[in-house]
Order: sequence, then C-alpha cells, then structure tokens
Amino acid sequence: MLRGARERRESRGAHFRTDFEDASEEWHRNLLYERSFDGMELTTKTPDEPSAEVQDALDAGYELDYHQLE
Repeated sequence: MLRGARERRESRGAHFRTDFEDASEEWHRNLLYERSFDGMELTTKTPDEPSAEVQDALDAGYELDYHQLE
C-alpha cells in the first residue's frame, strides 16, 4: 500500500498529499504491485464497472454499518 501511495501523484478520498492536493483524472485507475524477478513491478488497471450485484446494492442505497467492525 505504501508503494502505491507514494506513486500516486494526487489526493483522492482518504489519500491526501500536501504536495499533490488536487484529484487528477490521470490517476483514476488501480495501482497493482506484483512480485517480479527484480523485486516488485507496478502495473495499472482502469477500474471496471461494478458487477450487477454491487450495482443493485448501490441503487438500493445499502451502506456498511462501520460500527459492526468495532
């Protein structure tokens, strides 16, 4: 997670950087690190559309009750 946060040159949601305070559409993508022969390799992926089940839940207005996680 720290490698991805360091690579991302923007602020978005809970990820805030004082040196890059604004959101950037260039960074609207997922950052993936995978082990490689040389250590870690960064790849990026454009976010997919939510699955039908997730979209149904979003449309219905379901939200997580974060108090259940405490």
